[in-house]
Amino acid sequence: MTITTWTNTAGGDFNHAANWNNGVPSSSSDTALITAKGTYTVTVSQADVVGTLQTAKGATVTIKPTESFDVTAGTGTGKGTLAGTIDVGNLGELDLGTDAANTTFNNSGAINLQSTGDPTDIFIAGNVTLSGKGKVNLEDDSNIVSDGSAAT
Repeated sequence: MTITTWTNTAGGDFNHAANWNNGVPSSSSDTALITAKGTYTVTVSQADVVGTLQTAKGATVTIKPTESFDVTAGTGTGKGTLAGTIDVGNLGELDLGTDAANTTFNNSGAINLQSTGDPTDIFIAGNVTLSGKGKVNLEDDSNIVSDGSAAT
């Protein structure tokens, strides 16, 4: 398990090692802390997976079109604190949770599915709870797909 913190307050690519203090988080047991102060955008430009995600209020995570970002929230109880914004590009995918766990995300920010006519998805796996006063904004043909046990 690796805990790594975003250090580039000018923003940049999620997969560029120099943007992190302890290397790029790349497995379902890694914790990604995108909590540096300031206003900046972290771009997910390929399929990525992390175990736990924390974002600061001024941070935006942008998932480029056709890419996916899997936040399994680790093995076991799992968690995530989403104070910033997650923008999911057209045909992009945000995966939350894992079949084997109860997962809670404290969402005080916004998750924006930015479809421009093609499906843009949030996939929910297992028992996922979004708490807090954040928003999930659906546009056009956006979808929320679950393993059959999701409730709103």
